[in-house]
Amino acid sequence: MIPTIADHILVIILGLVLPFFSGVRGSEQLGNMHFNEYTRRRFYLSNSLVLWVISLVVMAIWYWNNRSFQLMGFRWPEAGWMAVMLSALMGLLYVGDVLYSVFSKTELQKTQEQWESSVPFLPEEYRELPAYTVMCITAGVCEEILYRGFLVNYFIDPMKDGFPWMAAIFPSVLFSIAHFYQGYKAMFKIFLLSLLFGLIFIFSRSLLFVVIIHFLIDLTGGILAIAIRKKSSAADREARL
Repeated sequence: MIPTIADHILVIILGLVLPFFSGVRGSEQLGNMHFNEYTRRRFYLSNSLVLWVISLVVMAIWYWNNRSFQLMGFRWPEAGWMAVMLSALMGLLYVGDVLYSVFSKTELQKTQEQWESSVPFLPEEYRELPAYTVMCITAGVCEEILYRGFLVNYFIDPMKDGFPWMAAIFPSVLFSIAHFYQGYKAMFKIFLLSLLFGLIFIFSRSLLFVVIIHFLIDLTGGILAIAIRKKSSAADREARL
């Protein structure tokens, strides 16, 4: 991929403008919003629409530059043990982090406080899951198109030999900044997960693994939020009796 002026503009948007509005400005806006079942559903669908529009613009520019969508990752993964091992490692790390957060009372309390302050848009009722699932699918597909399919390829220098570490690290930094509203601890975790996403994409040359894993992580987070909140509410009711 030889970057064009349009590519440079997209990188400025994805690397500076989008992280500022979704990360920095997003944290301010979330603090001023009152979320209920209706506003959460609207939030899921409106954010999904924005992500699809941005992704379609990126794909249109990609097509305009006569690039193969296989290069972007629209292909079956290459057979390789590294991509499989990294996918398994990501799964183990995520499951381990979830188990630690759920079964440690101290961490569980911190997690619930972080949900309330940083991600108040997580679902609270199972009937919210259809709209939330739409956002999870959208995030899995669109964010991987943007941060892996496009940005990883942008930072790969075809004139240099060796592993393209810059292509794995830079998109991960930008992706974590876009989640600034979740706090520094969450940003660090997101950076590590994003770095693994980048490595999986580079080794597999496909978006399939990263899209599926991204979707499952987001969906699992929403289901856990509902289950833990309901369990906490039931415990509070029993304590008052």
